[in-house]
Amino acid sequence: DVTLLKPAPEGIEKILAFYRRRDLRPTAAVLIGDSVTDIETARNAGIRVAVRTNGEDRTIRLKAHSPDLLVNSLEELTDLLPQL
Repeated sequence: DVTLLKPAPEGIEKILAFYRRRDLRPTAAVLIGDSVTDIETARNAGIRVAVRTNGEDRTIRLKAHSPDLLVNSLEELTDLLPQL
């Protein structure tokens, strides 16, 4: 339940608040998406972002917005997420 959609950070902030009550650190959070909007949302919320190519936005556009991690498939995340 949010009043503002992405790229506003409201949804991410609610999720972080929920997990903060369970002693999980927001610094451990990573938004996984497929668009520039997802990158902007993560940046607005102050968390890291991993994006998958071949989604909503073209790879060149995703790269121009400097995600923390860019993958070609979700399977790659298993090995790469611990590096974030």
